[in-house]
Amino acid sequence: MQTAAGRERWNRALDAASDAALAICLFTTFSFQHTLVSTTGMGLMLLVALVRFAVRPRFYGSVWYLGYALVIAWGAVGVLAGWAIEPATALAMCKTMCVGLGFMLVVHQLVVQRRNAEMSLLMCLLACLATMAYALIGERENLFETRVGSAVNIYPNDLAMILSIGYGVAIHRACERRRWYELIPALLLAGTVLLTGSRKGMAMLVLIPAVYLLWRDRRHLRRNLLVLAALLIALAAAVLCIPPLYQVIGVRFVELFRTVFGGAETEGSYLERMSLLRQAWAMFLERPLTGWGLDCYRFNGVTRETYSHNNYIELLVSGGVPALLLFYVPLLMELVRAARRAGRNAAVRLVVTVAAGQMLMELLLVTYYERPQLVPIALLLGVSRLMRRGGDERDGTALWTYLKNPRRLFVPLAMRGL
Repeated sequence: MQTAAGRERWNRALDAASDAALAICLFTTFSFQHTLVSTTGMGLMLLVALVRFAVRPRFYGSVWYLGYALVIAWGAVGVLAGWAIEPATALAMCKTMCVGLGFMLVVHQLVVQRRNAEMSLLMCLLACLATMAYALIGERENLFETRVGSAVNIYPNDLAMILSIGYGVAIHRACERRRWYELIPALLLAGTVLLTGSRKGMAMLVLIPAVYLLWRDRRHLRRNLLVLAALLIALAAAVLCIPPLYQVIGVRFVELFRTVFGGAETEGSYLERMSLLRQAWAMFLERPLTGWGLDCYRFNGVTRETYSHNNYIELLVSGGVPALLLFYVPLLMELVRAARRAGRNAAVRLVVTVAAGQMLMELLLVTYYERPQLVPIALLLGVSRLMRRGGDERDGTALWTYLKNPRRLFVPLAMRGL
């Protein structure tokens, strides 16, 4: 009995350490990307994941990892073959993506090993709330005067996408627990997203609850549509009628509307992005198969040194059609499989919704190498795997089975006469 009790205490302590490591790593990744603080957070999470692996040896893979690794390899081939117009930059991006791949892998392992999807989602929510508080404190002197995020070196659009993950988790918890105070984090996060001035973030504020609620509860379609209509009206009223919000984000919508539908060239951001996309498309047509090297679009010599603001076209410019297919085909496979097998599991529906929403927003963002934007994919892989096979103790043992007896790998080939 003492042994069993001691093992139970050890498991509880390990679960608590896993939760804390996940929350700390996500917070440092969101708030201090590419710094020593972020590296320390990742190291802590890796240490806990290794301890969990030593206690319960399991490895969970995904076809997405293979695709992402092949994108990195294709980028390295571009450097060696001379396709990259800035080899040093392309090689540095390969290294950055390798770190991102390791980050994704460890988050995935930790979520599945923890075997509690709701707790992992809660840790993600806490990390988003901590990031929100950090950004607001850093912007306290200029709040309502400038877009939140800049003062703490977080690009406002990136901050909005990060906070939208926590916003989705908060809505999920409110629907599951049915307690009014569970909506408080969602309201705080939504308000901060508006303060970032990100139109993509505001779109996510509508898109996530729309897809999640309509998918989660199809029996009360009319009620859910009314809730979503009320949300849309409330957001529109807030950004157009509250002066501080209008100065941060409302005026950007008005100028965009005038530029697109009125012919007035007043929205500089829209005009510049269209110019960047035209240049990127022209570059892709010149090298549709090889591209110009990872992260090399910004050296095109025509536009200012920046990215194309479209993840799909950025991949086409960086590595041609192969890079785009290697990145998105495995992701679509995982997304479709998770959606088809979600059943009545609300957590899986949430991660599918958030990942699909980000894929849509990637028409206006470049995310393929950014670790914060890889988090929805890690949650998709982890939560869907956990809900699909989390009760099977043999799940995650296939690799070790083959390593112990490598000849078993060739048995299926021998049976087919190969």
